[in-house]
Amino acid sequence: MNKITKKEIQIFVRNKLASDDLWAKKALLLIYSNQTTEEQFNSETIKDNGIGFSGNHAKFLSSLAKQLKSDMEKIKHINKKISDNEAIRLAYLSTKQLSALKNTMPRYATQVIQASDSDKLVKLIVNK
Repeated sequence: MNKITKKEIQIFVRNKLASDDLWAKKALLLIYSNQTTEEQFNSETIKDNGIGFSGNHAKFLSSLAKQLKSDMEKIKHINKKISDNEAIRLAYLSTKQLSALKNTMPRYATQVIQASDSDKLVKLIVNK
């Protein structure tokens, strides 16, 4: 088996974030969770620490993350046995919001990769 390079992983994750609704939504929630509590509350980037949203994306992406989280809570309240993945999948974003999200999230591929299990990523790439 050929060794998967960092560049191949980066390309794979960027492509998934740009094309797969679930990947984009999960990445959004991951990056939002990297924001400080103050940043989440204010929907802005305060600390330039290389994690979380960039300043020009913070307001919009924070609003999407809050919307997703709220909808997920409603879904889980209605169906307490639903998995987190299924709740994320069902959580509503408009077609326009989802398109904007998938256009933006590839910029955060490095943070997604850093937070991911590298062995699982490699398996996904090998099995694609």
